Amino acid sequence: RIVEAFAFLGQICPDGVVALGEWVSTRASSHKVLTAVSIALKAKLLLDQNPAAHPLSIDPQVAVRILEVGSATHEEWLHSYWAGLLITASASSSGDDAHLQFVEIFSQLTSIPIRIFTVVCTKSTKVLLQSGEVAAKRLTFNTEELAATVGARGPQLQRDLQSLASLHLIEKSAPTTSALLAVSETLITATPLALQLFALCNGHRGPLPDFYFADDPQAAATSR
Repeated sequence: RIVEAFAFLGQICPDGVVALGEWVSTRASSHKVLTAVSIALKAKLLLDQNPAAHPLSIDPQVAVRILEVGSATHEEWLHSYWAGLLITASASSSGDDAHLQFVEIFSQLTSIPIRIFTVVCTKSTKVLLQSGEVAAKRLTFNTEELAATVGARGPQLQRDLQSLASLHLIEKSAPTTSALLAVSETLITATPLALQLFALCNGHRGPLPDFYFADDPQAAATSR
């Protein structure tokens, strides 16, 4: 697995062999190396399943940073998200610095905020604006049900929602109809930044509308 993983990393980051080797030998624990192997192999699988027309070539700085922060993750299901960020590192139209910003944002999230982020981005209805930007409609969540879904407790859920809001991944508000509803329900909107990050975490390397409207072309014609 180690040989296969680092052979793959050498293919997608041919200029990063030295940088990756230095990271392994000087800063990575055995746990981090094994987690980096898991991320790399998941990235290889994602790429095999969704090959893009253009070749994949990742900047060494970006590859090392993704493996460095991603390998600190202890939950295996999160390795797939880091794998997605790895194979989309060369797909950013804004360059490596823009992709590093996504990596840094995602690195600030722990497990439960990422679960909330996943639920919100998955469940929300998306629309294509006239500007070409993908936007999400506001969702209403029962606070207790959302907490149970993501494995959080009430006070923790509010802190995690605030964390996502501070990173500009969601917009959160309370219902204005009554004090009771304001306690039991939460209104959450996934931001365009969140929608773009979610697509990258899933290894999408093409235009954002192609990710959200692949199964429903008619929806892509809808503007808000």
